[in-house]
Amino acid sequence: MHTVGRNAPPLPPPLRDLVSTRVLLVAVPPLLGDIVRDALAAEPGVTVVNGGSAGELEDDVAAARADVLLAEDAGTELPDRYLRLMYRQPRLRLLLVSPDGRNAALWRMEPRRRALREVSPRALVDAVRAAAE
Repeated sequence: MHTVGRNAPPLPPPLRDLVSTRVLLVAVPPLLGDIVRDALAAEPGVTVVNGGSAGELEDDVAAARADVLLAEDAGTELPDRYLRLMYRQPRLRLLLVSPDGRNAALWRMEPRRRALREVSPRALVDAVRAAAE
């Protein structure tokens, strides 16, 4: 076990205390916002930031230096405004919660590798078409 002497510098805080996650709340119902703020209040290294409406998302995310955007869910498809935002800021994670708070989905941009079963002209054409869809 490592002991620290009286004149030694203090030990650094644990790494999890140094990592800060900024959560931006945008256009969520007030009750849901309160629940999220209460749930995250005691979490070290997590800061909840209130945003405006869902109108100027890119500006709000940049100003808040957000890592996670929490907003109201719009269904199983990702709305274009969120898709554009994630394209421009690929490290951003979206946590979309249904208005009643019963369902949520986490969205993130991530590279995924899909190996082709065969490498042939037909397989390459099919892969190009699949990538374009």
